[in-house]
Amino acid sequence: MEQTKKAGRIRVIVCGAMGRLGSNLCRMIDKSGDFELSAAIDIKEGKNIKHPSFYSESLESSDISIDFSAPDAAVSFAEISAAHGKPIVIATTGLSRNQMKKLEKFSKRAPVFFSPNMSSFVILLVALSKITAAKLSSTDISIVETHHKKKKDMPSGTALLLKKEILKTGKRNIEVQSIRAGDIRGEHTVIFAGQGERIELVHRAQSIDIFALGALRAAKWLLSKGPGFYNYFDIFSL
Repeated sequence: MEQTKKAGRIRVIVCGAMGRLGSNLCRMIDKSGDFELSAAIDIKEGKNIKHPSFYSESLESSDISIDFSAPDAAVSFAEISAAHGKPIVIATTGLSRNQMKKLEKFSKRAPVFFSPNMSSFVILLVALSKITAAKLSSTDISIVETHHKKKKDMPSGTALLLKKEILKTGKRNIEVQSIRAGDIRGEHTVIFAGQGERIELVHRAQSIDIFALGALRAAKWLLSKGPGFYNYFDIFSL
């Protein structure tokens, strides 16, 4: 959906606009006083939804894109955004190592923000987990992530991020367990188990609104940045 820009508002393209998170993001933008929806992109058919072939054209009248689509599509959108010198926020999970390398390559031409989880609370969970792991170097560590049964990637991108960041504190075995059940929004638990005691750090998503709000926060932050590969750790200076 294209429209004349309203004064002071950030024009956003939503990629994956008919997905669970993308459609929610579109609704959040409609309610926002700081953003407006310049285009909604998806391979699925729907009212006011454009095919990805229109993405390049839509960039001409937009400030930034937010992607909640799929790995291959996200990489394609990022490449086109870079060619136009436009920033993009990627919240899609399940990207391969090679796909991540492509995003980093594109970020040399235009700002790219990537986070497998757009919740600021989750990023703080990661930071707290790293601190705890560094202080409890001899404990056993397990990560348990639980999501709705329609979630495709397993383990979740957030669980992999937690594992990656914790491993920076020292070499150790970290067990990751994935559960897919019902309509659970998303839960991540990091367990530090010692002799006779344990610590559990838990994050529970109670609404999918947090991911849309987090993506919009990242978009507003990214607009002031030059080419580079950014994430939520940059926003919090962690």
